[in-house]
Amino acid sequence: MKSMLRNILILFSFLPSICLAQTGISTWASIGSNGKLQYTADSRGNRIPDFSMVGYHHGEAALPVVPVVKTISPVSGDNLAHIQAAINEVSARTPDANGYRGTLLLESGTYNVSNTLNITASGVVLRGTGTGSTQTKLVATRTAQHTLINVKGSGGPSEVSGTRVSITNTYVPAGATSFTVSSAAGYAVGDRIRVLKMPNQAWIDLLGMAPFGWTPSGYNMTYLRVIKAIAGNTVTIDAPIVDPIDQQYGSGYIYKYNWTGKIQESGVEDMRIESTYAAEDDENHGWTAINLGNIENGWVKNVDAYYFGYSCVSVTGGGYKVTVLDCKMYDPKSQTTGGRKYSFMIDGSELVLFKDCFSRAGRHDYVSGSTVSGPNVFYNCVSEQQKADNGPHHRWSTGILFDNITGNGELNIQNREASGSGHGWAGAQCVFWNCVGSKFVHQQPPQHLNWAIGCKGTVTDNGTWHDGDPGIWESTGNHVIPQSLYAQQLADRLGAPSCVPATASADDGNVAANVLDNNLNTRWSASGDGQWIQFCLANAASVTGVDIAFYSGNTRTSTFDVLVGADGNNWTTAATGLVSSGTSLNLETFSFSAVTGKYVRIVGHGNSANLWNSYTEVKIRIATGSTQVTLSPVHDAYVRNGTSATVTHGITDSTTLLTKLNSNPATGNDRQAYLKFDLSGVSGTVTAAKLRVYGGLSDNRSANIPVGLYKVANLTWLESTLTWNNKPATGSPLLDSAIVTDSIPRYYDWDFGAYVQAELAAGRTSISLAMLAHIATAPLIVWNSSEAVTNKPQLVLTVQTTGTARKAFVAEVEKPVAEILTFPNPFYEELQVKFHLKEEGRTVLRVYDLSGKVMATLIDARLAAGNHSMRFNGKAWPKGLYMLHLQHNGKKITAKVAKL
Repeated sequence: MKSMLRNILILFSFLPSICLAQTGISTWASIGSNGKLQYTADSRGNRIPDFSMVGYHHGEAALPVVPVVKTISPVSGDNLAHIQAAINEVSARTPDANGYRGTLLLESGTYNVSNTLNITASGVVLRGTGTGSTQTKLVATRTAQHTLINVKGSGGPSEVSGTRVSITNTYVPAGATSFTVSSAAGYAVGDRIRVLKMPNQAWIDLLGMAPFGWTPSGYNMTYLRVIKAIAGNTVTIDAPIVDPIDQQYGSGYIYKYNWTGKIQESGVEDMRIESTYAAEDDENHGWTAINLGNIENGWVKNVDAYYFGYSCVSVTGGGYKVTVLDCKMYDPKSQTTGGRKYSFMIDGSELVLFKDCFSRAGRHDYVSGSTVSGPNVFYNCVSEQQKADNGPHHRWSTGILFDNITGNGELNIQNREASGSGHGWAGAQCVFWNCVGSKFVHQQPPQHLNWAIGCKGTVTDNGTWHDGDPGIWESTGNHVIPQSLYAQQLADRLGAPSCVPATASADDGNVAANVLDNNLNTRWSASGDGQWIQFCLANAASVTGVDIAFYSGNTRTSTFDVLVGADGNNWTTAATGLVSSGTSLNLETFSFSAVTGKYVRIVGHGNSANLWNSYTEVKIRIATGSTQVTLSPVHDAYVRNGTSATVTHGITDSTTLLTKLNSNPATGNDRQAYLKFDLSGVSGTVTAAKLRVYGGLSDNRSANIPVGLYKVANLTWLESTLTWNNKPATGSPLLDSAIVTDSIPRYYDWDFGAYVQAELAAGRTSISLAMLAHIATAPLIVWNSSEAVTNKPQLVLTVQTTGTARKAFVAEVEKPVAEILTFPNPFYEELQVKFHLKEEGRTVLRVYDLSGKVMATLIDARLAAGNHSMRFNGKAWPKGLYMLHLQHNGKKITAKVAKL
């Protein structure tokens, strides 16, 4: 699914929405003048840790697209041996230079599986065709509790004898990345180490845990780290300490370790997994859909699990640098009691990232087990129909970030005392950041810290088992800047952000991308002095000014500064204290001395009526000259003949483009790729044009395959409806050809500037293209589409400007996952609302008056992807303005309608 509903195209014209949210700033972590987070520590040096090292390769690499080396289809009856044999065949292959053995592709269909499938080798990926009911579906049929897919190595980290040395600091605070040891002589930069914290009885007594069976030996905590620097006996590590080491309450050590049995670079992708069950409380059926353990740099992405009694994805027993992305847990079937319905679970693992996940009807949806070592992160996840609380569950989990977690129940971190068999303090040095829930029971252990910052819901220290010991609470009821702590920390660590056309420090649902849609009836809005909106140009340019249209710009003035920078982190002030006219709703021009840069940030200081910063359109003015403009497709998809001639692959396989010419046309294996670009925002004369697409052969059975680029005169096709049967005709002659050499993915280029120039000269600003393979091959040619995570298709234009160019952005506003129409607007009695969802999900449509009162709930249900339409009658409502809020999978868009 799309990770965010934040770059949205509104397909109708309406007045901008009334702002219903405020935004605050944390004293513990806030954006500094350099655009990065600055932290405040307590008197002992404890601070919010840096959580950005979690996930696959520390978040420094996108999840890979591992080439398919074997494809199978379902067989009748039990598919256990069928799939396991194929897994074993892939596992027996020699890894390539990246450590990948290859992907086993399970073609669409239903695979009944009677027991556990095991992936025990590195570099093996199990992939389906998607999560739809007609795509790849695995069904767990065994009538006993079991895991369906186990991705797991063996053994665990073992201490290298003679390497243990003690940490000599009196106190090492949370968030620290360096400390002193008794001797670093046996260590070197790059060594993999374990940091060991061994508490004493005084620590047990400090926490009051002795009555609940806690003993010092049961709470030795170990943390996997890598040495980044050594200065004398001071050691610097890659990820922070997330549990203070205090000599008064124990001791700390480091030692080297071996871990020979772990696996790496293996994962599960793109499938639907179900468990059979006999009753709602059935205890004897599929229990966990996917488990990962003893694995480094593993992943699960785009998997939907239905009816499993325990978990969709559990990362247990030695998971390290693991990412779980875009996974969903639906309707677990088991008793609703302890040890069940833990939708996404971390236990015995660290540096794990759960991102963009969803759960319905679970108990503990985003949860950790006992003595879990951090950092770990749950980010941008949603719980629906919660049956218990989210949060660290029991026995001292440390360093967990719950970032933008939304639920209709509780998110808690507390002293659970005698619950279970002595759960006690569930966690420490944990952060709730910009979360939403009905209630937050938020406590912190003595001489330790927990933070709840920017959370919406009731925050209290009155727990189920224990009262008092409140944690640190800030900005309750109002989200804070930045919107995501994890995302900001990752951007701070990795350097320059990706070149997104428009981003912002915050918004109220009116997102930054709205200022680039050439529509004065949409806007970006954020409240607070210092809120900013930022633009990325296609290339560094000489910036000479900005054009801004202001919301309510005819009745109030707005004040702002303009900054220009090369990398999105370091800035030069181009202008300060600029003030709008207060008399116009149209674009106003603000010029200043030229400053060269790639990024432009407008920092708002509110308006003459309040602290809201609201802009309806923004253009960046750059000096005359030649520049490059890079566009992403507005539509792209591939088509396939034969039995797939009616399949809309732009929906079912949206991240991929395929080309292939089959030697036997009767088999129906030909694929053709189509791309469409919008050049309407390009100012100046195009002097060159080049299509760049990232891809390669799916294997090396063939080599040096020419792929031709052809013009397509039909400009009306859409990726959501394109099939082989309705594909537009390709024109001749051939525009250009590129030779795909092998299976190593890379960008390939096609030059076709003359065609683009001719189309623009004829007044046509849309360019439609087709990619066709010229030689029959056994392997596919696999390309990234515009919905791939990285390396998307590009149309690179060289543009000669004859004046001041006002739009030179990388035109890559994310394709909408929701589109909405209302008519008539204004309305008298009846209003019709139509919207399109690009994915299945929980959808709530409500109408509010301007005071925030709910006038009607029109939809509150799980809707399928596709078009939806409904009518409602507002005849009895007073005349005036009303807000439509469409919330889909935890994200929302808003629109204003007028009642006459």
